[in-house]
Amino acid sequence: MLKTEAFYILVDNLDEAIRFYENLFEKKISHRSKNRWADFGNVGLYNYTFDGEKVKKGNNVIPELRTKDVEFEYKRIKKLKPKYISKIVVLDKPVVAALYKYFQFEDKWGNVWEVCEHYYDKF
Repeated sequence: MLKTEAFYILVDNLDEAIRFYENLFEKKISHRSKNRWADFGNVGLYNYTFDGEKVKKGNNVIPELRTKDVEFEYKRIKKLKPKYISKIVVLDKPVVAALYKYFQFEDKWGNVWEVCEHYYDKF
């Protein structure tokens, strides 16, 4: 059986990414390795330019961040000035099993994130 352990985000400016994601997650990084890597535990920031890696930018995975108040997070993240932020979308029965509210935003590095509020189980 597989379980989600962690994921990391490819960035080309580690200092700028740390500032953005510390504001997004509202906490400080827990570890940093020179200008190559920083993390918040199970979410890492990898500066691919440090190792000279060639990276094809694109978005193949959308990480989902869960909240108890999607409207509050929408206003807070909008102030961070992402490249794009969608409107809040509300899905309800019969489309989904329970009320599901979400929005998506794109950070400076082209990563798309989804912020959701739902009560399928306890938070």
